Amino acid sequence: MNAPAYPAILNSPIALLNFPPSLHRNALDFRFLLIFPLSTFPLSPPARPRSFPSRVVHSAFYTLHLRTFSFAIATLFHHITPPIMKTPFISRTRAFAAFLLLSLLTCVVRPQPAPVPDPNDPTCGLTPEALKYLSPSTMKMVQLLTRLARETDPNVDVFDNRKRAELFRAEWIAATNTPQAVSLRTKMAVELLNAGETESAIRELEGAEADFLAKPSGLDSRFRAELHYEQAVAWLRLGEQQNCLLHHGSASCIFPIRGEGIYKEQAPSQKGLQILEAHLRGNPKDLRARWLLNLAYMTLGQYPDKVPAQWLIPPSRFASDYDIKTFNDIAPELGLDIDDCAGGTIAEDFDGDGFIDLMTSEWSPTGPMHYFRNNGDGTFTDKTMEAGLSGLVLSSTLGS
Repeated sequence: MNAPAYPAILNSPIALLNFPPSLHRNALDFRFLLIFPLSTFPLSPPARPRSFPSRVVHSAFYTLHLRTFSFAIATLFHHITPPIMKTPFISRTRAFAAFLLLSLLTCVVRPQPAPVPDPNDPTCGLTPEALKYLSPSTMKMVQLLTRLARETDPNVDVFDNRKRAELFRAEWIAATNTPQAVSLRTKMAVELLNAGETESAIRELEGAEADFLAKPSGLDSRFRAELHYEQAVAWLRLGEQQNCLLHHGSASCIFPIRGEGIYKEQAPSQKGLQILEAHLRGNPKDLRARWLLNLAYMTLGQYPDKVPAQWLIPPSRFASDYDIKTFNDIAPELGLDIDDCAGGTIAEDFDGDGFIDLMTSEWSPTGPMHYFRNNGDGTFTDKTMEAGLSGLVLSSTLGS
């Protein structure tokens, strides 16, 4: 019995798979073999990954495409070639021609590395629409603020929390004794907490306590009490982020917390309560912890009824001699809801239409600015891009 007549290119070194003869003679399978590699072949492949494992996967996938493509070409030649041209010599010639075509395609569509953005370019990452409004002076301002942010000394600037966290992390790793290491790890966790990286801070605080319990020599009970207090603050901060930010409403985090302001995600507050009650049993005079305990019960909708009597701050303490009414958060309804750290606000008629507009800033030197134009009907529209301030938003990324 004669061997099946495969396309000759299947015997070449670039062949990947040996398909049965029936696959070549089935019209539907043949169309699939041709259409699949053509429709999925990466003519504009993604940038080559930097990590070694990713490069291996990237290369294997791209090679699979090339070889499947070559198989489709060979199969196409086999089916469209007249019988008179299917001699061994002609088959080898067709295989060689297909190989040359494949090599040419490999050169043409070889992946090129993506250009690396220049972090010193104030226009990096901005859309063409935003670039239309940027003036040269704005670009210079972005570069100046970014440079100043990069040159700040975390030993002096107590508000540069991310840099300070990295500073304490390096000192913690280099520490040679347990008390020093535990203290530095706690300081690092507090800076992470102040930087908004709450879950990381909780992990580091719990790790610091585990280190303390493993080798408590050199650290007294006051240190552990402070460690517990910071853990409680971290858990309550997590509850604030999960509710006041992710489930924001007009009553969110407005004191006294009640009604629609009561937390929907209550697990972090419950964890904070457990830590605070244990802390107060050993430190009953810690007024910071007592205040936070009452606040935590408010977030759960259990104030004042469920607060232990010895730690209760009665509602009468919050009474005012004059009822100034409640200030509701209506920023979402007006188009003014942005998530930034505390900063400054300017109220001024910037466009001269007779209505007061708003401009806001963020406390970081690399934080964004926003310009809100008054629509004249009590609402505002974010016109930051049109005001040419998009570069200042970008500086937040460059400086972090």
